[in-house]
Amino acid sequence: MDETHATDTEQPTADGDTTPNQPPDLAILHALDGVSAMPIAELTGAVDADPATVDHLCHRLQSAGYVRARTDGSYSITAHGERYLRTLLRQRRIRP
Repeated sequence: MDETHATDTEQPTADGDTTPNQPPDLAILHALDGVSAMPIAELTGAVDADPATVDHLCHRLQSAGYVRARTDGSYSITAHGERYLRTLLRQRRIRP
């Protein structure tokens, strides 16, 4: 599916998973946006979730190509993730 046509409801991807547009996933993408990288410990505070949940969500986002795991245990947003985040944020501003 072309990311520019994503909506606020979950959309299936080519492998059958859903796109990360639920609030916790969006919160992680938003927290990673504009920083070079962020460790799980900081992400848990940024999105107000427990470390196991954040770790699971980051792995899911990594599988979808929206974030990348770094060798130091931190995560960073990919260019694909940045474009997807911008699209979702733009759509949310347009919606009544």
